[in-house]
Parts: sequence; C-alpha cells; structure tokens
Amino acid sequence: MSDNEFYTGAKPPINFTLKVIATDLPLSDPAFKMKIVFDFVPTFSQDARSDAPNFHGNKVYRIMNFITQRVIKKVIEWIYYDRGNEANARANELKLPHNYPNAIAIYDERQKIKASCEQGDLSYLDHREERATTKEGDCIEDIVGEFFNRPDRPIWEKEKSVTRVTYEQLSPPAISVDTRTAINGDKRPK
Repeated sequence: MSDNEFYTGAKPPINFTLKVIATDLPLSDPAFKMKIVFDFVPTFSQDARSDAPNFHGNKVYRIMNFITQRVIKKVIEWIYYDRGNEANARANELKLPHNYPNAIAIYDERQKIKASCEQGDLSYLDHREERATTKEGDCIEDIVGEFFNRPDRPIWEKEKSVTRVTYEQLSPPAISVDTRTAINGDKRPK
C-alpha cells in the first residue's frame, strides 16, 4: 500500500497515533487518572514534504466517533454474539449476552439471503445491520449497542484478552482482532 493511496488530490491524509493510559475506575471517581497522547506526524517518506498532515479537530472527531460507535462495537459483537457462544456459555457457566437469540436470528436470515447472492456479493451483510435500514431495536446495531451500554454487562475473558484491533476500509472493509492466550503458571485452563 503506497502513501499516495490516502491522498485526496494534493491533500495529505490524516495520520495520528493515540496512546492512552487510565486507571480502571469510572470517570466520575475522584481517584480516576488518565493520560492521552495524540501524535500527529506525516507519513514516513524520504523526501521532505510541505503538505504534512496537521491536526483538524472536526475530522479527528469524526474518526474517533466512528471508532467508538462502529469499530469497538463490532469487536464486542464478535466476542459476545458469535454462534459458538451458546455451547461456550454452557460449558463455562457464563450468561449469554442480552438479546443473543435475536442476533442469531438476524445472522440466520443473512445466511438465507447469502444463498441467493452472486459469488463475491457481500450485500447480505447489510441486512438488519443498522437502524437506518430497519425499525428501532430490530437490528444488530441496536442489539449490540444496548448490551454494550449496560453498566452491569459481563466482561468475558475473551474481551479482556484483546491485544490489537485492525480496521481497513478499503474494498471491502475488513476488521481483525488479535487476542492473547497464555497458559503458564498463573493462568491454568479450567
């Protein structure tokens, strides 16, 4: 992938890294502490460029909003609304997430639609994905959002083990989630 792929005409891409460290307490707790560092740097190249990307509050806000509203929730969906979770929950005495059966019903509908799609057509994945396409509460966005925003929701070990999330909106969009697995003296399988 070349650096030029992200240019729009002569406009350079928005390029930043985000580093966060925070105490594992609610934001309202007086002992809460956090440090955030945004690094805005140009894409590495051998020639000096006068059009290096700079901070643009509105654009960064939109990107961060997309990350919180879509990308992180897709990770939560991947962890908690997977077809294999029913057997996993029974085996590990875990409670299935709120509206799990409704999400599985939507996935079943998608599989039926997929059967009639041409090879490579991914449009079936949009079926009941966002509220804009269906009534409120009847889509994956609402099911995951309601679960995600519950203060008492369970936190499974699989969620705690996420080490990296990579999202690419190229053609088609793709997301990957890396998790760590450790079996050593202090972490033994059950």
